[in-house]
Amino acid sequence: FRFVLIGLFFSLPIVYQLFFGHVGDRFGTLNILTNKDVVAEVNDYRNGSGNTFISKIFYNKYTISIKKILFNYSNAFGSNFLFNEGDVTFRHSLHQVGNLFWVELPLVLWGIIQIIKRRKYFWIMGFLLIAPLASSLTIDGYNHATRLFLMVFPLSFLAAYGLANIKKFKLFFILMLLFEFSRFQYYYWNFYRNQSWRWWHTGYKESMQYISENKDKYEKVVMDNSYEPALIRFLFWNKIDSEKVFELDDSRDYFCIDSRFCFSRNLKKEGLGKGILYLISEERSGGKDWGEVLKTVYNYQNSPIFYLVSEK
Repeated sequence: FRFVLIGLFFSLPIVYQLFFGHVGDRFGTLNILTNKDVVAEVNDYRNGSGNTFISKIFYNKYTISIKKILFNYSNAFGSNFLFNEGDVTFRHSLHQVGNLFWVELPLVLWGIIQIIKRRKYFWIMGFLLIAPLASSLTIDGYNHATRLFLMVFPLSFLAAYGLANIKKFKLFFILMLLFEFSRFQYYYWNFYRNQSWRWWHTGYKESMQYISENKDKYEKVVMDNSYEPALIRFLFWNKIDSEKVFELDDSRDYFCIDSRFCFSRNLKKEGLGKGILYLISEERSGGKDWGEVLKTVYNYQNSPIFYLVSEK
């Protein structure tokens, strides 16, 4: 009992964050029950049927939310998330393999059979069933590995327990695991960066370092903010304290952090001025022809991403 009290005491900061801190704020934006898209979906169904009494019974915040929660929970155990592609975010998954290798599927199933047969480690089964619950309460909570990471422990245990209790073909499964792991590593080191470069914001480091090295040659620097938010990358690679921009409204189409460094979502060729260095996204039509291209930044596929430009 004493250890339980000690554990609860040290858990108080976590509990506080869950309900009153940033964690609680984050959950508030992801919570299915309070999500604006759920409310909009309910209104669409009701308006489509004349907002009748029956439509309110079948289409309300609770019926829609419960359906989405059950969908999230069941699909957390789906083959696409566990074995095929994994997390929807390219930073968290290669999209060539899931969170487990396919060869682990029979091992997990055999582990479950052995637990039932031997009547031990039932708590692992309970752990596995409980693990996706919290994530299921969030929007798209069925394919986010960071929200479902608690599933790693019971699934890993089941696969290992299944392998340990195989009498025949154990060597086969070990060799298959080594093969799958080697294939994973081969893809990661040879192909992953070519397909996931945008998820890792490739190009900003090189662009911002060029700006840092050459900013004193220009009266002002204007950065294209339509590709991705450029402010945070500028602050990081130029080693500028983010506290200076806490009060800044960066939602505007054009804003500056001081008299020299500005960000724009509506850059136009006609608006280029003398003595100004521009960072222009390749996605902006004709950006490379707007002026003198001082530097072109490429991705791993050797395609241009950014142009550092000044007026000719």
